[in-house]
Parts: sequence; structure tokens; C-alpha cells
Amino acid sequence: MFRFEFSFLCKSNRRLSEQGRTFIEMLTVLSIMGIIVIAGLTGLSLAMRKIKVENNIKDMNLLQLIFFQSPLTLPERTLGKGLFFEG
Repeated sequence: MFRFEFSFLCKSNRRLSEQGRTFIEMLTVLSIMGIIVIAGLTGLSLAMRKIKVENNIKDMNLLQLIFFQSPLTLPERTLGKGLFFEG
């Protein structure tokens, strides 16, 4: 009698394992994957923003270096010519 019950339990366990994944298992895996993807995209977005800021700072430093190293030339004041008039 005990042997019959044991074989019945083994068959039912075998049937469950042959069915594959359950809906709850698949839903859990997909939700975990979604959380990982969202975290990765957030990290990527922050990294891209940081790179843009660093590039802007480098560009501003380069412009400042070029501006202060080049001799400052101003247009001469002329009478009646160009942009500047005396008067």
C-alpha cells in the first residue's frame, strides 16, 4: 500500500516537471529582468550626462586659454570710417 502511494507521488511530481515553467515563475523572471534593464538605463543616462558636462568644461577651458593667450586687438578709432565715430 505504501509503495502505491509513493509511486503515485512520483508520477505527480514527474507531471509537474514535464509541464515546464509556471506563469508565476516567468512573471518573476521578467520583472527581475525589467528592474535590471531600468537600473542599467538610468546608469547609462547619468554617465552620458556626466560626459557631456565634462566635454563642455573642456571646451570652455580651451576657449579661455585661446582668448587669454592671443593678443587682444581692438579696432582703431577712425573719423568717419568704419564703426566708430568721434563725436
